[in-house]
Amino acid sequence: MKYSTFEKDIFRQIGYYYLNKNEKKYMESSNSELTQEIEDSIYKDTREQLVNLGIQRIEIESDPNAIKIYLSRPGLLIGEKGQNITALQEHLSSYFATNISIKIVEDNLINYLIPVNPQCGVDAEYEYENDCF
Repeated sequence: MKYSTFEKDIFRQIGYYYLNKNEKKYMESSNSELTQEIEDSIYKDTREQLVNLGIQRIEIESDPNAIKIYLSRPGLLIGEKGQNITALQEHLSSYFATNISIKIVEDNLINYLIPVNPQCGVDAEYEYENDCF
């Protein structure tokens, strides 16, 4: 899939948002300066957070200031009481110098990639002792 320059910028800015957020969190909790080892740890944590979001794709609406983000774990992006999504929206709006509107769509495509034993049924509840894995 080919991405436009604008889509690539959005992906990049989501990464920068999480990187800055993690650096600020570290600086508030520690009085020491950033060393290379600490920076590497911050990058690693940021990479893990971005993977955990499960961003499937980003679509630009007909209005170029409105974007749809499809992800498997929307609660992680939205955050407690919408704090993360509001801060991300402000970050994107300041970067692009225009008011950006973000729509979140839950996309559970990953759930369909896990095979299900046909004897158990699709909606069966599983226990560890059960053979339905």
